[in-house]
Amino acid sequence: MPVQWSNNGSAIFGYHAGELPSKIYKVDIATGKQVVVQELRPGAPAGVVAVSPVILSRDGTRFAYSYNEALSVLYVASGLR
Repeated sequence: MPVQWSNNGSAIFGYHAGELPSKIYKVDIATGKQVVVQELRPGAPAGVVAVSPVILSRDGTRFAYSYNEALSVLYVASGLR
C-alpha cells in the first residue's frame, strides 16, 4: 500500500497491509528494488490484528501509525454438574 513519495520523487514508501510486524518499504521507481527501512511493532503485540494507517515523513525517518487490537478473556469452569 503506497504511503509517501520520497523527497526527490525517485522512490515511494509503502507497506503490505496485513503484515505483522508491519514493515515499511522504500521502492525505487526506476529499478523496482524494495528495501525495508523500518519495522513497526506496537509495544504490546498481543492481540494486534492490523497496523493501519501508516503515515511517514518524505525523508522516511519519522513514522506515525495506529493499530487494531482484539483481546478476549477465556474462563475455565470445572466441577459443574
